[in-house]
Amino acid sequence: MAKIKKTEMVRKYIYIVMAVVLSIVSSCRMGQNYVRPELPYVDSLLQFTPDSVTYADMPWWEVYTDTLLVDLINTALANNQDLNIATERVREYMALRKVAVSDLYPSLDAKVEYSGSSNKNSEGVRVSSNQFEAQARISWELDLWGKLRRQKEGATADLRGIIENKHTVEMFLVAEVAEQYFEIVASNSKLNIVKQTIDARKEAARIALLRFKGGMTSEIAYRQAEVELAESQVLLPAVEQEIVLQNNILSFLLGLPPSLIVTSSKLEANYLPDYIPVGLSSTLINRRPDIRESEQDLIAANANVGIAKAEFFPSLSLTGDLGFESADLSNFFRTPIWGHAANLLSPVFQYGKNKGRFEAAKAVRRQKVLAYQKSVLNSFREVSDGVTRFQKAKVIRKLNEELEISARSYLKLANLQYINGVVAYIDVLDAQRKFFEAEIDLNTSVRNEYLSLVSLYKALGGGWSIIPAAN
Repeated sequence: MAKIKKTEMVRKYIYIVMAVVLSIVSSCRMGQNYVRPELPYVDSLLQFTPDSVTYADMPWWEVYTDTLLVDLINTALANNQDLNIATERVREYMALRKVAVSDLYPSLDAKVEYSGSSNKNSEGVRVSSNQFEAQARISWELDLWGKLRRQKEGATADLRGIIENKHTVEMFLVAEVAEQYFEIVASNSKLNIVKQTIDARKEAARIALLRFKGGMTSEIAYRQAEVELAESQVLLPAVEQEIVLQNNILSFLLGLPPSLIVTSSKLEANYLPDYIPVGLSSTLINRRPDIRESEQDLIAANANVGIAKAEFFPSLSLTGDLGFESADLSNFFRTPIWGHAANLLSPVFQYGKNKGRFEAAKAVRRQKVLAYQKSVLNSFREVSDGVTRFQKAKVIRKLNEELEISARSYLKLANLQYINGVVAYIDVLDAQRKFFEAEIDLNTSVRNEYLSLVSLYKALGGGWSIIPAAN
């Protein structure tokens, strides 16, 4: 009896030691934990004074104050197909992460079988036999080297990356809707300029004809007026086509069939700030969803290196069976059978394959590091470009305003002097042409100023929040 107790004590201590060893080993995790790569060049990238705040922290409905534009952006965020696809991808990766997490826990399989037969014995009496069997198997792979935890880490990073990808789609969608909206408003203004010019030149051609018939001028002045009128009329269908195509693009972004979109009559319906704070370098890196997506890709690649490294080591699975077997259904649950086992699988002859996978995983991680650094560099390039465009667009617009005022005065003076016979009609035509060009250039420069606002706001990482705007 004492010997039996001693054996049981030894077995108990062995189990305790095994449990401690397994707990220590299972706390190990192959591969290095993720550390964000250093970017020593970041602070020297921007050639402008960084601000303590960033314009990108403003929600898009405060940046784009035109109520019609706000409604269109809300429609796009609800209906755009690319954004809906991105949303479904998030759901897909949420499900995939559940699969990766479930590998950390035991799995349970169940099986139920029944067999029966009926035969006559030697005496001619029919005898029936039935066999019932039910079995449940529990299996659990111990995460000795952190492989399963690295899989969970990688799946979590993949999910977060897909969420950031959805935010990137939202950011670009808001910007594209705003861009197309401003393009349409500017094209409508251009159409009005062309129509007004056509009307003015029709009147000028009518007067030139009357003066020619009255013998006050030669035929050449009349023909020159006709040429100017024809040149302005040629522009009309091109501008009308431009408006239809722009409306089709905007309708597509809204998830709607081609249609004409109602817009404001002037770009000035949207507030345009004089200065846009860009924020600190670290703010930009943490703010832009495409950079965060690139970093999550890097985190997933780093986890895959740990997974590949764990493949060099053996895996241990625990299996337990519990079942019931009986020839009599009434005694089915009174005849249990059970058992347990542990399977140790070691990759004895797979070193070359595992080494190849490990080296490939490290190469992918290096690629993701470079991709992350590239995304940061590209973001600072876009911000620098955006700041320059925004600043210079204001200067160009102001100069074009002055040019338009001068051209208007020039045309007014040319008409007056022509009536008084001081200048030839060709001088009037020249003044009309310069005024028309000045109006078109001013309209274009105002459009470019608003487009530069959109570009800079997007470059700073603004516009991806889908919190409904308060109308």
